[in-house]
Amino acid sequence: MNFETVNIIGTSLAAVKMFFFFFFTNEDLLKTAKTTKEVDDIMKDFQFSQNNNEIREVLIWTKNDDFKKETLRNVKNDKYIGKLNKLKSEFLDFYLKFLSELTNKESEYQRSCDVYTKIGKYIQQIMRLRMVIQPELQIAMNIHTKSRIEYLAAKAFWLNDNGVKERKFTRSLGRVDDYAKGKDDPKVRKEAISKIQEAIYEAYLETYPE
Repeated sequence: MNFETVNIIGTSLAAVKMFFFFFFTNEDLLKTAKTTKEVDDIMKDFQFSQNNNEIREVLIWTKNDDFKKETLRNVKNDKYIGKLNKLKSEFLDFYLKFLSELTNKESEYQRSCDVYTKIGKYIQQIMRLRMVIQPELQIAMNIHTKSRIEYLAAKAFWLNDNGVKERKFTRSLGRVDDYAKGKDDPKVRKEAISKIQEAIYEAYLETYPE
């Protein structure tokens, strides 16, 4: 890859990171030997780049999803993780291309701002699909005004078009006394993930139809 390509893409990613409040750190994200080797192998092509630290950070962030073990054990996530891996592969293929491959006469990428915009869209989509796979949940307890019966509800967040995380999804889980341990019953989280995940994926498909 030539310096022109790296400079433009590196500058674009710096702006995108600021926009989405990214705080990439090798200590937090580079956790496995596999990821280390994959990143090191790719970085061999960028030894003389002016932005090799920037490139390395982007590679680490892309390759390390930082999912919890329970997330990876959830069989329902297999199809979502497959989609995520495909998306990340497409992103890195775009991110590491020569500018000459992106800017032919028929290409939609004629200016550096076009590349910047595309990279930002890729990053936002990856973040949103990760939120489908591992929703950020809150379990709330509500009381019905008339009956005074306590109910549980699952709430989750979404990344809006401005790159800001907002609480958007709510799904009812039923009465508190339906669960042996109330709000702390393991079944609560399991059912909450199942219901809220469906809602988040529907929102994802509205923006990124298959």
